[in-house]
Order: sequence, then structure tokens, then C-alpha cells
Amino acid sequence: MTARFFLGLALLSLTLPTNLIAQESDEVQAYSTFFNGDFVELSARAGVSEVSDLPKTSRLFELGIRQALPMHLLDTRLAFGLETFSGDADADVDFYSLNISGAFHPFYLALLFENWFGWVIASLYFEAGLGAHYGISEGQKDFGFAYSFGAGMDFPLWNPNHGWSIWVNGLYRYRRMDFDFSNQEIELHNHAGILGVSVRWNGLLF
Repeated sequence: MTARFFLGLALLSLTLPTNLIAQESDEVQAYSTFFNGDFVELSARAGVSEVSDLPKTSRLFELGIRQALPMHLLDTRLAFGLETFSGDADADVDFYSLNISGAFHPFYLALLFENWFGWVIASLYFEAGLGAHYGISEGQKDFGFAYSFGAGMDFPLWNPNHGWSIWVNGLYRYRRMDFDFSNQEIELHNHAGILGVSVRWNGLLF
């Protein structure tokens, strides 16, 4: 009787750690789909802007890929854009651009609320970017650079804890661009309002 009792205890001690490890593994795997601020995003954006130095407005379109680390501690975006400046004076100018930007989220701790309000508040960011552009106007071409500053917010359309979600993006951006047509150097200072839609997958690209 005593031998059987101790044999049963030994078998139980062998099976308990295995069950606990399996249970813990399941919990970790389930938690890995939760939204903790890290994501990979594919987005399309469109907007309009006013040019402060010229009587021109612009229409812009962007396609981008974005990566953020947990708690939004590092948020970067690479985007290809097309922007057309038009107005009463001079000819229209088309710019093809490649831009990279980094964003800072001052209220990232709001992610701990684990609700829609917290995700939106944590999404508020201030960004700075650098880019290169290729301009075309009436057969003239120019290659130049630009820098930008902005601020924006993102709004999930459903619970991102399911592993992915569609988000709506809103952004204000100031950008300074330089170009040289007809041996005339021109600076453009434009203020843009931008809206976009994106698909986000929780996790890291690499």
C-alpha cells in the first residue's frame, strides 16, 4: 500500500510540470496576438495642401510601410508619394518623392488601458521626416531634397487584439521643398492635411 502511494506521488510529480509548461505555453501564444503597440502597417494616404510662397495648392497621394516597436517606442514609416502643385501662376509641377519619417508618441502609456480610448490617445504622435524628390514641369526636371514636421492620430475600426485591424489615419504636415527650374531656385513651404487608411498586423517585420 505504502509503495503504491509513493509510486503515485512520483508519477504525479512528473506530470504536473509538463501540464504547467503546456498551459503556460498556450497562454504565451494566445497573448502574442494582443496589441501592445508593435505593428507592421501598409497604408494609402491622400491630402491637399496650401503653398505659402506661391498661389498654388497641391494634391498628394502616398503608399507607405510602417513599423512600430512595443509601446510605440520606435515608430518609422517609409513612403512613396506623388504630389501635384497647380494654380493660377506658372506651370503645374509634379513631384515624385521617397520619404522616411520617425514618430514620437508622448502618451504611449495609454496603451495600458487596453480599450479603444487608450489606443487612440496612445496613437497621438509628432513626426519628423526627410525625403528626396524628382520634379517635372513643362519638360524641365529637377532632383532635390525636403524635410517635414507633423502631428497625427490613428483610429482603429475594430479591436486590434484580434491580431490585425484596419485603422484610419489623420495627419497635419509642414514640409519645405527646394527645386530649381529655369535657373531659378524656389523654396516651397506647404501645409498639408492628410487622411489615410491602413491595415496593421500586430508584431514585428523581422
